[in-house]
Amino acid sequence: MATNEIAQPAARTGNLRRFWGSLTATLTPIRLLAVITLLGGLVRFYRYDALSLWLDEGITVHMVRLPWLTVLGFNGAYETHPPLYFVLVKLATLIVPEVNAGRIVSLIAGVLTIPALYALAARVLNRWAALLAAGVVALSPMHIWYSQEARMYTLTVLLVCVSYLALVAFQQSRRLAWAGAYGVALVLAMYADYSAIYALAPQVLLLLLITIRLGRKSLPLWGAGVAAVLGYLPWLPQLLGTMQIYGNQRSSYLGVTPEKIGISLLSLIGVGGNAANTGVPSSGYFWGFRWTAWDFGLPAQTAIVLSVAIVLVAGIPMLARRAPMALLVAALCLGTIVVTALLSLISPGYAERTVLPALLGWAIVVGGAGLIFASGDKLPRWLRIAGFLCIGLILAASLVSLRAVYRGALKQDWRQLAADTNTAAATGKLIITYPTFAETLISAYQPHAVYGRYIPIDDGELLPALVKPGESEVGALWLAYMEYGRIEEIRGQLEALGYVRRSHTYYPDPLFLDYYELPESQP
Repeated sequence: MATNEIAQPAARTGNLRRFWGSLTATLTPIRLLAVITLLGGLVRFYRYDALSLWLDEGITVHMVRLPWLTVLGFNGAYETHPPLYFVLVKLATLIVPEVNAGRIVSLIAGVLTIPALYALAARVLNRWAALLAAGVVALSPMHIWYSQEARMYTLTVLLVCVSYLALVAFQQSRRLAWAGAYGVALVLAMYADYSAIYALAPQVLLLLLITIRLGRKSLPLWGAGVAAVLGYLPWLPQLLGTMQIYGNQRSSYLGVTPEKIGISLLSLIGVGGNAANTGVPSSGYFWGFRWTAWDFGLPAQTAIVLSVAIVLVAGIPMLARRAPMALLVAALCLGTIVVTALLSLISPGYAERTVLPALLGWAIVVGGAGLIFASGDKLPRWLRIAGFLCIGLILAASLVSLRAVYRGALKQDWRQLAADTNTAAATGKLIITYPTFAETLISAYQPHAVYGRYIPIDDGELLPALVKPGESEVGALWLAYMEYGRIEEIRGQLEALGYVRRSHTYYPDPLFLDYYELPESQP
């Protein structure tokens, strides 16, 4: 009897070990990465086109409609961003509709960042910690938001991540292919967005450290860097011209303040970012009527701050001893925030989207902390348990913020404005649009709305003559516009011509469709 009592627990332990061995053999890191990447793709694809394109995305549509030579920058003055993203979107329009092409490119870049970060974290930590880091990016509300926006920010993050991967991989393997990959990633990142310099500048420290360690063997990296600079030189005049033309316009919304830095940190961690609740102008990455985790008040904020503090205070010292390269890479990625803030004192450029590459550093820190807590390296058991609970709480807070994005986020509703403008155009009355990209966004959703009797007014322009000599006067017209620029003067011009506004329809953020007629006219 005693023998059976001893044998039963031993058998159960053996069964548990066999089950765990079978489970770990099935759920390999690569298979789990595939699951995490698939999950990241699903949450990015879900409702990616639920919100209308907004003004900046309209700029993307406008750019890809231009001839190839203009998009490539051969026809003089350019948009406030370099051409790579627009080239990719223009290519995508060969396959998907232009209204979706930009978001598809951003979505793909966002998904590819997940395995790219895993590859980087696996080299500086280990594969299991890399999975946790990849999971942080996969569920990052801010990264998901920009993966669903027709702008170049997730593409920039992907290329910055690849540049760090290439640097680390070359330092470990000395393979020339990685040096070449580093040079390509550098030049492509700079052609993707000017803000890439904020994330690439801290890499100089890592490059110098590799040079100290490898000596002459690091020359391929320097050669790749020089080649990247030479590859970017043809675009340098465009960059200088852009700074001269648009530099002064950016201070109003891209200036740096301590409050904006704090809000961007909450956005990167995944617990905040709703601009409607910050009380700070031009801060937060989305506008909506749902609360993020940080918006739930002092109890939630206290729990979040304590969780982040435990992850950092308990994890970083151990990480410095066990995986110093991981800590260095994480610190340099997070250094994007510092570089952006400092350079913004000279040329304003601070926003959540321009410091988005810092998310890579935060993900590596969380992955490294998970490794330390799992290994139990000189940590008491209660602290290890508390550490995992804190990581879980931070990820749960990210899901709360993601819910706020899915269910409460708003953008300019050009889709509905376009539909109503199309209905108005069917009456045969004159359609006037303002500013420049109003016509782009309306025609993206309703191409026929801007055919026939139609006058576009560009940024900074005023109302042109409504009729040509010899034509009868326009008795009634529709004005589709956003509250921007010289719109007050344009409305004043219509009133001076005797037009009376009969209807005034509002669309979010704010857009309007107004109906005007001369008093003696009938609608």
